[in-house]
Amino acid sequence: MAMGKRPQGRPRRHVAQEGVRMPPGARVVLAGADTVWLTVQGVLPEGLAVELDTRKETAQERQEAVPSSWAFGGERLMVEPYGAGKGAWRWVLRSPSFTLNVGLGKCGPICRARVAAEYLWKVGLDVAISQADHFLREMFGGSAVISLSELHLCADIAGVTPGDFAEQGFISRSHRWVKELPEQQGADGALAPETQVQMWCRRVSGYAFSRGAAHSCAIYDKVLEIRQHSPDKVWFFDLWRAGGWDGQAPVTRVEFRYTRDFLREFGLTDHYDVLDRLADLWAYSTGAWLRYCVPSTDPNRARWAVHPLWQVVQAARFAALPSCPLVRSRKRQVALGRAVATVVGYASSVSAWLGGPYASRQVDVSLVFHWLCDQAAAYLAARGQAFGSVVLDKRQRFGLPVVGIVAA
Repeated sequence: MAMGKRPQGRPRRHVAQEGVRMPPGARVVLAGADTVWLTVQGVLPEGLAVELDTRKETAQERQEAVPSSWAFGGERLMVEPYGAGKGAWRWVLRSPSFTLNVGLGKCGPICRARVAAEYLWKVGLDVAISQADHFLREMFGGSAVISLSELHLCADIAGVTPGDFAEQGFISRSHRWVKELPEQQGADGALAPETQVQMWCRRVSGYAFSRGAAHSCAIYDKVLEIRQHSPDKVWFFDLWRAGGWDGQAPVTRVEFRYTRDFLREFGLTDHYDVLDRLADLWAYSTGAWLRYCVPSTDPNRARWAVHPLWQVVQAARFAALPSCPLVRSRKRQVALGRAVATVVGYASSVSAWLGGPYASRQVDVSLVFHWLCDQAAAYLAARGQAFGSVVLDKRQRFGLPVVGIVAA
């Protein structure tokens, strides 16, 4: 063997898959944009910086977010008492549908704005982008340059679990990818945290390709993610039912994420252009960048046939993006359910601590609430607060309509 050359080893052998396993009833029940980030370049108006500083100081004194003079989609933007990005963003304004990270723009953009998934699915991508553009130009001036910074595009496949995919069938330009394993409870009762390992272990909850790169992909169990981490997103169930979901089948999300570097190479920096290029992005991501194929003995993996399951993914259509006006109603139901559970928990604790007639087996909950009513009135009086004012502040913080707020 010549010096300096490494042995090539035995050529990798591929085992042909016996039959093609296709989950019955697999279908796309939802497809669209799930997250949009916009960047604003320009000069920060001097008066705006002064106003933001004043409100941030007030927020720091109160140790909680305070309302600003701006509203988006009928929701008051709240000024947080902190910044973001290790000092890169001096001010943070937030509502359930819109987040603004604002800086002085000395070494970069003056703002990075995020339109939340809730708002995108509520009104549709085209309306959300139009309203965001209008809001940012009103806030930062007509000369501000607004561009697309990040985009998440997804398709939800009913009747499929991440375990229906086998790692040997993936052909990707990605240089790194992992399996994600959920929390697992051992025989001794110990709970192992969520772990990421490469290409092995028993149960698969998702795959990740090129995480953190300019072009990445995540395949994961969306129902599991909602139930464990995002119960306020149950409104997705309504969108899925409209797409043909039976309410019982598993739903797997295939999500591609694009950052500025990739979007620039793809010729997509204008946020309005993306409305006409969603199909092109999806075709490239699911056809050229990542494919799921049927393994064969052919050593040239590029010749492997595309798996029928991946053909379902490739067939996702974004021409008529759906909207869900019930988003706010579903979030309200979840929030009220949590609030009731919390109040009952605290009321029972108060009753237990009071003892006597409050802790008998026949005690009525109204007796405890009567005691709490007197104590709450004394508490608010000592702080110089009115209950109605506290309620109105909470409505602004939760993004609920308040008299005098006009939509952007």
